[in-house]
Amino acid sequence: MILPVSTPKQVVRAQLVNEAFGRRLASIRRAKNFSQTGLGKIVGLSRGSISNIESGIQNVQLHQLFAFA
Repeated sequence: MILPVSTPKQVVRAQLVNEAFGRRLASIRRAKNFSQTGLGKIVGLSRGSISNIESGIQNVQLHQLFAFA
């Protein structure tokens, strides 16, 4: 399968979306008094993955968004 080539503008936009989602996830997690480990257990991810998502480092796949919902 050939993947489409991303332009620099698309890459920057994706990074901004990842960072915004991560900030929102961290805010909601804290408001609900969940630790990263606790949230990870609920959605089936490691604490490290939750940390990376909240930092905007790790992309969130569509099926993972449903777990967070």
